[in-house]
Amino acid sequence: MAALAKPAQLKHVDVNDKSAPVIDSEVKLREAPQKKVLEELGKEHALKHVDDKEKKDASEPKIDATIKIGEAPQKAILTEVQTAVAHKEVKKEITQEHQLKHVETKDSAAPKIDADAHIKEAPQKQVFAEIGKEHALKHVDAAAKHDASGPKIDPNVHVGEAPQKAILTEVQAAVALKEIKKEIVQDHTLKHVETKDSAAPKIEADFKLREAPQKQVFAEIGKDHSLKHVDDKEKHDASVPKIEPTAHVGENPMKAILSEVQAAAAHKEIKKEITQEHQLKHVETKDSAAPKIDADVHIKEAPQKQVFAEIGKDHSLKHVDDKEKHDASAPKVDPTVKIGEAPQKKVLEELTKEKK
Repeated sequence: MAALAKPAQLKHVDVNDKSAPVIDSEVKLREAPQKKVLEELGKEHALKHVDDKEKKDASEPKIDATIKIGEAPQKAILTEVQTAVAHKEVKKEITQEHQLKHVETKDSAAPKIDADAHIKEAPQKQVFAEIGKEHALKHVDAAAKHDASGPKIDPNVHVGEAPQKAILTEVQAAVALKEIKKEIVQDHTLKHVETKDSAAPKIEADFKLREAPQKQVFAEIGKDHSLKHVDDKEKHDASVPKIEPTAHVGENPMKAILSEVQAAAAHKEIKKEITQEHQLKHVETKDSAAPKIDADVHIKEAPQKQVFAEIGKDHSLKHVDDKEKHDASAPKVDPTVKIGEAPQKKVLEELTKEKK
């Protein structure tokens, strides 16, 4: 416990941070408009007084009954960002140097064999010697041949398409994506191009543009107008949006995104807390891992000792004539079944071509 409480001696590492984006010297960044917007918001503005009769609330959006709101893409983006950050942290942790503690090991992997157990010599030596000898094979006519090496397949069994094709497609897509990412992060020398802007509309020389009516409209808006008085009986408030009874508005996905962001922030705080140094309290432990056995329980001797002694003895095997022998080890295959070529060979050749 005292060794864990000591701070670790970290090795100094010279870093070369290349995380910032590469920006060409010809690129000019414009000033962000937020500063002017904040100054404008801080100023005092004279608001026009509106009576309750003139008020018309149109804050709620008008939603068409045929419009369906899809799931926000922020959830998938957040998942990708979290995965990339976790991958970066794991990669950083792997590349660091670690001081490993010296441990003295005791190898107890060898099996425990009783002193009175006798192991007989393995018969493989005699088998290999027998295999190496020459044997006279019995001639079999073509009419007597019965090939039962193929598996027996039920005729109503249908073999589905091998998944290697889909796996190969995914592997190729991943390799292509990796190459594209590698190509994107590299520096590129751009070729100078002289452009000719033809975005402006082409207007004939004899075409005359009339003055826009906005100027007169704005001047008309600034004038004083006498509004017509409307009684309560004649009022018809249609400011609320009309929503069809069949339209169903789904739950806002921002709630789930907020929960995920809060969980990520909590995970970050927990990780920060874990990496800090902590003063651990001394604890006296009591090991109760051993099984509790009642006093009246009696454990009998394992029968393996007698079994091994029985195995080591000589046994007289019963002789079996060739007429009584019935070898059923080979599988039974229907003669009408035909086995096609396995697709793994083609998949392996395609993978080899892709690697080249």
